Amino acid sequence: MCLDEIERSRPFLTGLIDDRYRWLPPAGRMAAAEEAGFDGSVAGKSVSELEIDYGVLSAASQDQHCLFYLRDLLPYDDMPPEVAAQYSDVHVAGPEAADAERKLSALKSRLKCDLPDRVRPYRATWDHTSNRVTGLEAWGEQDLEDLWRELDAETASFACDAPPPLFEADRRDLTAFIEDRGRDFRGRTTLLERLHGFTASPAGEDTQNLICITGASGAGKSALFATMHVGFRDAPVFFLAHAAGISPRATQIDTMLRRWIAEMAA
Repeated sequence: MCLDEIERSRPFLTGLIDDRYRWLPPAGRMAAAEEAGFDGSVAGKSVSELEIDYGVLSAASQDQHCLFYLRDLLPYDDMPPEVAAQYSDVHVAGPEAADAERKLSALKSRLKCDLPDRVRPYRATWDHTSNRVTGLEAWGEQDLEDLWRELDAETASFACDAPPPLFEADRRDLTAFIEDRGRDFRGRTTLLERLHGFTASPAGEDTQNLICITGASGAGKSALFATMHVGFRDAPVFFLAHAAGISPRATQIDTMLRRWIAEMAA
């Protein structure tokens, strides 16, 4: 699931790294990383390092589409030992903590070495009354400014392009809508099989020629539509698709269709 979220987040990935190396999954669970296509070493890595390695360090195309923020040290010496241990591996007793601190230090060094212009420090404060990290507003503003800069650079060429033809714009809007709504779709196999069977069946005078799917808002109609659209891409059927309301022009087309249907019914 963690690696799936990395894929969903591309092309921009942001990482926040503090003073904990985080959880090391059992060796048996690491098979999931290999199944996801990660071909690097997974032995002894925390989930956080695995995400960074899979999402950025082992993906050359991500070099200029990532931002890492390394938190400055908190005032651990002023904290109760048990509280400091929650925020820093250095203050946890035992050989496992020492190994975690070594691995975290190596990861930070690798990021600074491999991605020197992609790593930024950030500062947080410590509230001794509530025993929690505070003062993250400055980091939030910094992250927002950095991300907008990245988005501006990524989209600058589109601003210079001539507007696409109307039908090309419609196609782009529909493609983006289908990609968004069909993402992570699960289930409804019986309904999908029925719809595919209906669409592929030969037409005849005594056969059903219309199916209307209804449902409350949020029931998944758009997700079902998007999944059907993807399934029909290579099917031997003549397939016309339209999603109302996804753009001003799509809304206009929807209004025209409603008028045409009303006139036909009259």
